[in-house]
Amino acid sequence: MRIHRRTSQDIWNRVKVARRVLRGQAHRPPGQDIARHKALARLKAYFVKMRGARAGSHEIFPLEIMWSFIGSFAGMGILSWCNTAVFGRTDNLLLMGTFGASAMLLFGAPQVPFAQPRNVIGGHVVSALVGITVYMFCGGMTFVAPALAVAGAIAAMHATDTLHPPGGGTGEKRCRRSE
Repeated sequence: MRIHRRTSQDIWNRVKVARRVLRGQAHRPPGQDIARHKALARLKAYFVKMRGARAGSHEIFPLEIMWSFIGSFAGMGILSWCNTAVFGRTDNLLLMGTFGASAMLLFGAPQVPFAQPRNVIGGHVVSALVGITVYMFCGGMTFVAPALAVAGAIAAMHATDTLHPPGGGTGEKRCRRSE
């Protein structure tokens, strides 16, 4: 779980070298084709990024993992209990996959701007309103409605400064349901 500083620094240095090559600022061996050299540098930079380590990576402590587990379990448990108390066991209106993704952001990465309360609540509410509106106007067009709902939800979240990635799924889900 721990990313050693030397490894992440080495990867970061490789990315910086690849960027210099792409800008044409690095030394290239004589006789090597510039286009081929840039293509290889791009490919190398791509695979270096895919390794996942970068400068500034932090160590994840077992206590942080425990609190993430407890918080997400309690949050989704309360949501599930409220759903059962209000709608019974027949409808899962409050239990959507996007809420699971929001729980991951809230409890797994609380420092991310998308995981702030304003973004979480506002993003879901705005996206749900957009999804319901799209369903009201385009309910029968199954190929257009989901695309329009997600695009509209993203635009509305940008306009209200409540961008929350799982909110796009909320808009898409609301435009497909008649409930």
